[in-house]
Amino acid sequence: MRQSPGAVRVEGYGDRESGTVSFDEEWADGDALMQHIGQMQETGLFDELMTLQSIDSLFLLTPTDHPGVNALLDQFGASRFERFATSHG
Repeated sequence: MRQSPGAVRVEGYGDRESGTVSFDEEWADGDALMQHIGQMQETGLFDELMTLQSIDSLFLLTPTDHPGVNALLDQFGASRFERFATSHG
């Protein structure tokens, strides 16, 4: 996957049997994520991906107050999780 400006980490996982694909993404900030989505929309990649796949679930692990990110999450019915425990081994 090509590196996008502001992407800290993007990992993809797939299950061949079910055809399920999952992505775990970490972005520098909300502006970086919105820039990435904007670039995908400008190139038509976003619309193309939406014709090939459906988003069954979307999870946010780090709360954000970025209005654009929150609007996008609401559009896809994202669940928001907050950290309540951390283990340092």
